[in-house]
Amino acid sequence: MVEQLQTMLGSMAPGFMKAYGVQALLAELMEGVHKDLEAKTS
Repeated sequence: MVEQLQTMLGSMAPGFMKAYGVQALLAELMEGVHKDLEAKTS
């Protein structure tokens, strides 16, 4: 799942991936998922 996402983003915008960084992207993704789950459970 994560590898597919990285490959997809990498092929779309390699410059973006290099500039932004995979870790920052994943951190933002996880935060979004976490907020999503909190909204559903509360």
